[in-house]
Amino acid sequence: MIAAEEIVSLEKVLAELEEPIKSRVNDIISEAIKKAKEIIESRKTMAKDKARRMVEEEIFRKRSLELGAIEKKKRTELLKAKYEVINEIKKMAEEKIMKIIRGENPRYDYYDILYNLIKRAIIDMEEDEIYIYANKRDTEFLKSKLKEIEQKISSELNRNVKLHIANENIECIGGIIVRNRSGNKVFYGTLDGRLKTVFERKINYINKELFKKYIRVKME
Repeated sequence: MIAAEEIVSLEKVLAELEEPIKSRVNDIISEAIKKAKEIIESRKTMAKDKARRMVEEEIFRKRSLELGAIEKKKRTELLKAKYEVINEIKKMAEEKIMKIIRGENPRYDYYDILYNLIKRAIIDMEEDEIYIYANKRDTEFLKSKLKEIEQKISSELNRNVKLHIANENIECIGGIIVRNRSGNKVFYGTLDGRLKTVFERKINYINKELFKKYIRVKME
């Protein structure tokens, strides 16, 4: 099997986003809490004015309803903030991946990423002849490097590997989908799919760590 470090670590890429994520979470949650507190203060003032004109029983009933509405509105504002945080993180992660693809991040070589994904597909599928699908940009690039990649993998695996680059393009930001000759084995190696998988794991981190932590601090 290929060592984990040979494939671009999307977990590592997302880990590098932690500080900007915390900063963005802080800003978004602060604004949400500010709105919620403004609602509370406004409603309190209204409740006081009404209270002076009502009997004790009516005061209690109205105030209970009012507090329920305030709490509901507060939860709505925080939920909106939560979705905004999640969308911000998605955009940040996608842009970081795009910088790697465009060659703007010196820490990663996109050619190596594609090469290792192809190599991983050959090993995982236990096939020596494969058909590779990529987006339009990567398809042209892989065609230009086909013989080089083919020879290098054959040498490293000590196998006679045969690669075919499909003319049909797939819709993805980067990476590949690979099938064997008969089509009964498929390897999914798009960066979109890998990013989605990693991001789904990060959602638990956002919910359990970042988001709850910042709400607690800001509400105190």
